[in-house]
Amino acid sequence: MSACDQISEYIHRLIDEKKIRPGEKLPTYEKLCRQFGISYTSCQRALKKIEQDGVVKIVRGSGIFLAGGEPLQMDFYITGTTFDPVRLQALLTELSVRHDLNLNILVRDKHWLDFHDISESPGKVVVTEDDTWIRREGVMLDYSSFPDYPELIAQFQTYGEKFNNLKLPFYCITSQGVLNTAILRTIGVQEPDTVVLGSPWWDELTKQCRKHGYFPAAKETYNPNLWNFPCLIPAILMHPGNCRRADDLFSVPLFDTPQGERLFEIMQDFEPCTDLYQTFYEGNTALALQFGSWISTQFRKYPGLGENDFRIFPLKCGSRKIVPYTICSLTTFLNGPLKKNESERVWTFLKLLLNRENQKKIAAMSGCLSLRRDMKPADHEWADRKDFLEFFPSPGDLMIRREILSNEEKVALGILYEQFSCYGASSSMIRKCMDSKLALRHQKQNRNIITNTREARK
Repeated sequence: MSACDQISEYIHRLIDEKKIRPGEKLPTYEKLCRQFGISYTSCQRALKKIEQDGVVKIVRGSGIFLAGGEPLQMDFYITGTTFDPVRLQALLTELSVRHDLNLNILVRDKHWLDFHDISESPGKVVVTEDDTWIRREGVMLDYSSFPDYPELIAQFQTYGEKFNNLKLPFYCITSQGVLNTAILRTIGVQEPDTVVLGSPWWDELTKQCRKHGYFPAAKETYNPNLWNFPCLIPAILMHPGNCRRADDLFSVPLFDTPQGERLFEIMQDFEPCTDLYQTFYEGNTALALQFGSWISTQFRKYPGLGENDFRIFPLKCGSRKIVPYTICSLTTFLNGPLKKNESERVWTFLKLLLNRENQKKIAAMSGCLSLRRDMKPADHEWADRKDFLEFFPSPGDLMIRREILSNEEKVALGILYEQFSCYGASSSMIRKCMDSKLALRHQKQNRNIITNTREARK
């Protein structure tokens, strides 16, 4: 074994046995020479190589120090409405301190990044929690450069989403429906086992809501981004078939059908609003057709919504439960080159954040679902009610990712529906146009299948 390998192995043994901490002094050259029976020159060369690897720092006139003693500034961006920044800050700081990572971590609201470039963030390292559909520019940490990256990724379930070497699975938000049981009690309508749009129960709900000044549900309109197509979930709930695949939900004809005509009639009874969640929390609507799992923890922020004032109900297409979901990932940007020791500290921090112990804490404070394969519903502290279990996917459920319709498709369908709902355009004409847009989608998918097949044959 070379002198370099001997000394490197010795240093790493000290680290593993916690006999030395970052920034602390190692034995002198003379002691190392005697310990390993090597010449001063060989020891000097070995330590120079070890320094280049980022394990130690040699200070002329002072000695040899274990690297990592200098703090590394990290900005950690999260969604402030999902996480409590104070609690998350405490968790991240504790991880750094307990494991001698010397990371100065500052938790920031991700909203800041909507208006600023990554490079303007003060931290040398910027970790951001992102939806998989978000694209940001900047120099990113390549996670696959770490030998245990494949082992880490194998611990996660990603529901068919493809994760590249620049993103790590962080958590999942799933959606189901929510009934305002307080309103149902007030208007004298019984709670149903399953909510079916257009059923006699729905007709009675609509009738009593009109009588008492409520709306049966709400639809998000006047959204400046036009990303939220308000008919998406109602159309799925009224789908005449029992689809096997998520893409089957958008087979045509979908809107230019008796179900589509009835859907448009029903949607006219929905309250137009700019924020579905706030409208439900304010007690204006009897149900919301798509609420994220975070309601399990965050309803406590709203004094008007008690624990017995709402119930989660499953979204159904035929006999199958549908589970709309969004996977959020962690991306690390670098505002400057990292030494090997610094990148290893960042990687260690990320692995700690994604381990089972800390994923339980992340889930508890956010109401999210962990993507770890070894995390069961019982490991989520917030899943303490039977109806909250509806947020967890089961075998046979139809998983629908947020991006099942592209932004362009949502914009096109949303604009068409707005022409009907706000400007009096013909229902029949609009529904035909919407099906035409979906037909273009299928044509594009078929072309991609043909192209991919040809390339595979080559």
